[in-house]
Amino acid sequence: VHLQHLCFVLLIGTAWCTSPIPGDNALSFSLTCNHNRNFTFNSDEPLPNATIIFRLDSNDLFTSYMWKNNESLAQFLQQSPPETNYVILASDTSLLTMFETAVASTTGVSSQRLKQWQQQLYYCPSDDLSSVVTDLLSSWPSPLSVVNVQDHSLSIARLDCLYAWCTWPADGQATNVTLQQDPCKPTNSSDTWLVFSDDMSCSLDQVLQLATSGKASGLIVAASKHATTVPLIGDQVAASGSPGNLVITAVAYQEALLLKGSLATNATVTFNTSSQPGLMAGLDAQGRWFEIGWEKYAYLMMLGWQAQYQLYLQELHANLTKPAFVVPVMQRAAMHGADHAIVTIPFPLAATASATSLELDMALSCPGHADADCPTWDHTIQLFACCYPNASAASAAGSCQVELGRWISPFRRRIG
Repeated sequence: VHLQHLCFVLLIGTAWCTSPIPGDNALSFSLTCNHNRNFTFNSDEPLPNATIIFRLDSNDLFTSYMWKNNESLAQFLQQSPPETNYVILASDTSLLTMFETAVASTTGVSSQRLKQWQQQLYYCPSDDLSSVVTDLLSSWPSPLSVVNVQDHSLSIARLDCLYAWCTWPADGQATNVTLQQDPCKPTNSSDTWLVFSDDMSCSLDQVLQLATSGKASGLIVAASKHATTVPLIGDQVAASGSPGNLVITAVAYQEALLLKGSLATNATVTFNTSSQPGLMAGLDAQGRWFEIGWEKYAYLMMLGWQAQYQLYLQELHANLTKPAFVVPVMQRAAMHGADHAIVTIPFPLAATASATSLELDMALSCPGHADADCPTWDHTIQLFACCYPNASAASAAGSCQVELGRWISPFRRRIG
């Protein structure tokens, strides 16, 4: 019995099941996809390579930009490894058609590579999904960034600026909003500006300069009326450098009109993050579920980078299972700041005298089960060797000068 599907029936008559966690073995499932293709996973015979699931939702501006932006899609098609399968899900089948059309019309990708993509990509309507997949996506929610009018009478999806280029609003951060009729005209307003792209007689970069040099606390940019996607501010507009502490986000045109209408009665809005069913997940070559990563960069290569990492893990697994003399150093050792993690081992010189190489394998993780359990920031880890005749001499020396390896953990991830 798989633990993640072990159910307990309560006295009130409802069933409760534990949710799958990263690293759990997936149960078998099959998906009916377009072009008379089925995607089938058999838990007894896992696929030879990783599979990544990507769910399309037009209400989520972050993931929509990932595949609707031409540069993002082209980079993904050019750089993502050909060994990985991608299952594209959508309840709105027109999104599947749009995605497939965008792939076929992408420039800079060879016709041979596009033919490979036809085999790698599975376009599957999500109206009648396997319960294995729906259970997973329900239990692995994705964030949805929104702008709420203070009384919550209006909630608008937003796309924050390019991460690390400008400041993202804190969850729950409140601000007063003022409509800038002429965003290209200097103003002393210290509110967050609501500006419409179609009203600009100057470039967005110039508007950003005015907002940065003025007293504005933030900028909400309404996409053009005829735009097919909400812009990622900072991705293509960065000529003036970083805008410092200015909070910058973008919203769809029609949504911005609703926000504009609400300003007459309530000019205070709050930046919030809600949750929605998961948009991304993956299956590794051993048939285990894995997470895709923290949603910070709205590029489709977020999936491609994870595919590259899965290939690395497969190569690592092959290397570590080759015959070798192994010296265990530490297992699941916890590091607590200045306390470090210290272990003393006798090195078997006689047994390794004929060795021609020495390889060091170190895996990083953190307590918990999911990426969200990890610290937000990256951590640098160094491994030193103290070469002394005995443990007493090593302890007396107090420091080690021989660095064997150095690693850095990714943002809020249990891998590395």
